[in-house]
Amino acid sequence: MRSRALAITLAGSLPLLALVTWSSAQALPGFFDPCFLWGQQQAEMTAVLEADGPCRAIRGTSQTKTQAVVNLVLVQGGILAAVLLALAGAVLTRPVLTVLGAGLIFLESIPLIFSFAFLTVFASGIFLLAARQMVSFGAASRIGARVIGALALAALPLYLPSMFSGALFLVFLVAALAFVAAVGWWPAA
Repeated sequence: MRSRALAITLAGSLPLLALVTWSSAQALPGFFDPCFLWGQQQAEMTAVLEADGPCRAIRGTSQTKTQAVVNLVLVQGGILAAVLLALAGAVLTRPVLTVLGAGLIFLESIPLIFSFAFLTVFASGIFLLAARQMVSFGAASRIGARVIGALALAALPLYLPSMFSGALFLVFLVAALAFVAAVGWWPAA
């Protein structure tokens, strides 16, 4: 059962690690690029390029450096912490750790709601499924799984009406929420 839980946890972790790697690779170069402007509003975005200057093009963002650092720490750092908790729970056969990782990754869907929330919600369900594979799935783990499942169930009515708006990510999000609710409330074996 331990190897099954570990395999399931790894399957849920790999897409998240790919997402963190990709998004960090998009954000980090701006910190070291002298031609990248931080905290720019679209109306005030003016730049003069000199023919012999260091910049051939100038890019910018409305985020300040501080906002970007906070975003990196909270979102990417939170995803990494959730993955590490889930993997530690699978390796040590401690379902409470895996359920904590599932809860943390479920919370990470909030800042990602209009982009990759479906991926983090789905990974939460995968982590819950991995925790259920462990022999020592006790009362604390079951309560944690049911709380996460109840949150997913409560969120479903919020997104069901907008699911038909044509945004494919909302269809995936509703499916992921239904999956988490089902895994969280699945009867004990």
